[in-house]
Amino acid sequence: MEFSKSLILISSIDYQGGWEDDETLEEAACREAMEEAGVKGIIGENTLGVWDFRSKSSQNSCSLAGSCRGYMFALQVTEELDRWPGQASYNRKWLTVNEAFECCRYDWMRDALKHFLLLF
Repeated sequence: MEFSKSLILISSIDYQGGWEDDETLEEAACREAMEEAGVKGIIGENTLGVWDFRSKSSQNSCSLAGSCRGYMFALQVTEELDRWPGQASYNRKWLTVNEAFECCRYDWMRDALKHFLLLF
């Protein structure tokens, strides 16, 4: 697999995504990439990172309700769409690896990016 040393950043104005009951984890990741960033491609075989978080609607709650798990995958982009479903809510920007590190808001994001770089 050829790696061009550029990454895509997807930023959300109002996150509405999720994992549908009738799809695999990999299918959900590919769908989310297309819906949020307007890209299609070949997904990596293994997750780059897994993290637990609280849903936005339950962030202040101490209960188990609203507990979520997120997964990060590498996607070799084979197609970049001019228009995509989430275009009004998401911004797409291509970054160098160093720029991507600067944009990581959380340690788990940096860890996943480091894991990705070790694979390639």
